[in-house]
Amino acid sequence: MYTASLRAPEGYNLPVAMSNCQTQHPSLFDKFGGHPCAAGFTISDPRNLPIAKNLMLENLKEQGKSMINTATSYNGKIITPQAMKDLVYRPEILWLNEDEITKDFLVEIMQMDPFGQDFPLPMLAFEVLPPTINNKKWLGQDQKHIKLVTKNNCTLTFFNLTEEFSNFFKDSSQSSQPKLWVTAKPSQNCWNNTRTIEMVVDKVFVD
Repeated sequence: MYTASLRAPEGYNLPVAMSNCQTQHPSLFDKFGGHPCAAGFTISDPRNLPIAKNLMLENLKEQGKSMINTATSYNGKIITPQAMKDLVYRPEILWLNEDEITKDFLVEIMQMDPFGQDFPLPMLAFEVLPPTINNKKWLGQDQKHIKLVTKNNCTLTFFNLTEEFSNFFKDSSQSSQPKLWVTAKPSQNCWNNTRTIEMVVDKVFVD
């Protein structure tokens, strides 16, 4: 007997996905159930394991697509840059407001480690707001790296900035700047026997 324990970000519904899978393949699960974001199932036939994995991925991707309008819009207006459009269907990306990202939230993410091919470390996508941009520290001899501290006191690090983005951060008149969006991954930083969790920027976008 094989037992699976499932977790999903808020907005997904695992029992609904499993019910759809069972409808598509009636002999798939011996039993299943749980809550929208925490559930599980059992399978006795090992041949059903890859079928369950593929069907669950398909069903959860469809659920993700239905959440896109909610995740990327405000009062009916799309607020993400067009350059980010190809990212909205990626299931490992969590679309958040900057004020939702707290130290406790980052700790909760890292407690789900180990991450891997079938369980990727989530990427966080959010708009970097002007108060954060004003709280900055340049790093490196050539000042190609920068650290920002969010309003929830979380660290956001940019490495190897291009000249375009270096100038963006050096311009003090942030009110006239276009909107800045990032995708970033949580990262554990150990220094002087102290472990901190920071966010390392993967991609930067302007709108």
